[in-house]
Amino acid sequence: MCILLWYFQENIALYLGATSSLLTLLRSYWFPWLISCWLGALLYFGYGICRSYGETLIPGRVMVITSLLNLILDPIFIFTLDLKIAGAAWATCISFVIGCFIIFKTIFDKNLIMMPADLNKSKNGITAIASSNDSRNVKSIYTTDFSHDCDNNYR
Repeated sequence: MCILLWYFQENIALYLGATSSLLTLLRSYWFPWLISCWLGALLYFGYGICRSYGETLIPGRVMVITSLLNLILDPIFIFTLDLKIAGAAWATCISFVIGCFIIFKTIFDKNLIMMPADLNKSKNGITAIASSNDSRNVKSIYTTDFSHDCDNNYR
């Protein structure tokens, strides 16, 4: 998707009503903007993980931190470093990277995501689902009782 957006950036901008004089600004802004979109999506994914476990305070605090950080970094990048509009996108990228670090550190510290100790079980399950053309096989995978393995196979 990003490759297509990058390739068609000028066509998209012109279609949306941009003039050719804005294309220079667009070229400097588009790359950091695409990165900030992906980082923002990753950050909101982390917020969702926290919220799904009832941890609502942490995402709220990280949202405030990233917003304040972006508020501070925007004028520095735009005016002091003279990056103009691209500076705003780079400031957002830095804010989101710091937010991702905080939120995912919290997720792993609180064991909200656990990695299986035995990756073969995961591989076998994924392979069985992917190769199954028969809904009965998929159903049998989901009805298998793995509860006896929960304490020993996850760290």
